[in-house]
Amino acid sequence: MDNELKCVFGWPANQQAPAPASQEKVSTRDLDTVVKECKRLRREVGSLRAENTQLRTEGVRQRRFEGEQHMLPTTMIILATFFMGFVVGKYVF
Repeated sequence: MDNELKCVFGWPANQQAPAPASQEKVSTRDLDTVVKECKRLRREVGSLRAENTQLRTEGVRQRRFEGEQHMLPTTMIILATFFMGFVVGKYVF
């Protein structure tokens, strides 16, 4: 590219730049309430994380238990089939 684009951020000489955001003094009372709310929210986030972890472990435990319940009938069918095959093979033939 032979041409380069140049972006300049500046105000024209005949206009003044806008004033920065309001520079009011923040009272210590406002800061205290903000700090207290921040601490409360952090505690709440911590308790929600703990609850989320607990729910995940319970879900895994329930899925594992359901898998074991499903496995039991399958195992019983396999053992019964093996036993029936043994009986039929031993006594019929």
